[in-house]
Amino acid sequence: MPQDINSILKRDENAWFNPLTFTLHLPYSISESSLERDKIIILHENIHYIQAVSTFFGISRFLRIWESLSELAGYLTLNGNKTLNKTQKQSLKENYYRNLDEIRNGFIVDPIEVEENLVSGPIYIESGDEKYGCYSKKINAKTFKLFIIDANILQENMAMAIERWYGYSKDIYDFAKERNDNAFIYVAGTEAIKKLCELDEKDVLLLSIILSDIALNHVLPSRIFFQGITKVLNKWNSINENNLHEIYNFLFKEFEFEEISIQRNKYKKVLENIISRTKDSSDEFDKAIHALLSVMLTAMKLREKNPVVFVNYLLNNIDDAFLSETFFIPSYLSQNKYYNIRNNSYSNAPIFIQLSFHYLKSFVLPEGHSHKCPLYENKSCSFRRVNECANRPWNRRAVNNQQCFYKFVSDSFLSSTTTV
Repeated sequence: MPQDINSILKRDENAWFNPLTFTLHLPYSISESSLERDKIIILHENIHYIQAVSTFFGISRFLRIWESLSELAGYLTLNGNKTLNKTQKQSLKENYYRNLDEIRNGFIVDPIEVEENLVSGPIYIESGDEKYGCYSKKINAKTFKLFIIDANILQENMAMAIERWYGYSKDIYDFAKERNDNAFIYVAGTEAIKKLCELDEKDVLLLSIILSDIALNHVLPSRIFFQGITKVLNKWNSINENNLHEIYNFLFKEFEFEEISIQRNKYKKVLENIISRTKDSSDEFDKAIHALLSVMLTAMKLREKNPVVFVNYLLNNIDDAFLSETFFIPSYLSQNKYYNIRNNSYSNAPIFIQLSFHYLKSFVLPEGHSHKCPLYENKSCSFRRVNECANRPWNRRAVNNQQCFYKFVSDSFLSSTTTV
């Protein structure tokens, strides 16, 4: 069995979606690729984009990043873009790490090796007052690896289950389920369902997709996923496309706790406030963020009206014109160039977010970070390879050119309070 998963998946390792910058990385341009496997990869990564803009987990992750960026903008405005003092920098650093830890805790989790006799398959583990659903994989007679069914696993699990729903990626699935490393995250949730119930493959995939989507819209995704399996099995003897809406709406009501409702309304108000502030702005950065957050708000309103809307779209209604237009990733990065899928401000959002994230890190963690602009080598930037771009200190504005994306970002951070 090959050690490198990409050697059997035949997936280029450069194809991935970055949920922190909303950037889709592809090794080819979409127009150049006609291979079936490339279309599947784009489908898989666009599912992650939909998760980022439409789920509670995705929106809260983005707003935590934005909290750090907003705090930085406040410091810079108060200080007139002067060098921050030690106390201010330390405060920013602590907030940066706190938010990044929270973000990563829901995104990257390595399996835990345990040397004790466990049961192979789905189990609960306790940590303090919290219970986590896990999948226990046997390595040898006494050693097991625990895969916590967290938001990270559920995102990959849902995307892979949708691929299998359409009849693709059987070799990938079969390979991943035998692994004891992070490749297993692609199938952990679905394999847990297989162990707990006797359903045919299509019904297992359907339940896995439903539960992943439900769980990603709650503060306790691991618990919700496992409890959801039990609730469905106790109520239905069969699971199929005919009762998709019934099952989803039942689970949504079962897990609609007051806490999650309060949090959703809080995030909705935050989005509405930023959208309102940026509505009439002429600032290019504001326009891009306004467009992105408007998509998030639209997603929240669609879920309020019909909780099953995105699962139904991905499984049964993939050609829906409105949803396909609204929830297809706006741009992507290939061979060091951004390609706009839509020719509007929305397409610039990933570029500006990437610059903002780098901007924050350069203030908080200047050691070890290059001072050159992240777009210095990018073919999309007509202002590239100018000496200032390669050596620009990121703690002051150095370029005054309307074609410079960095200028749009720096102007937004340092302008009036009407900007984000």
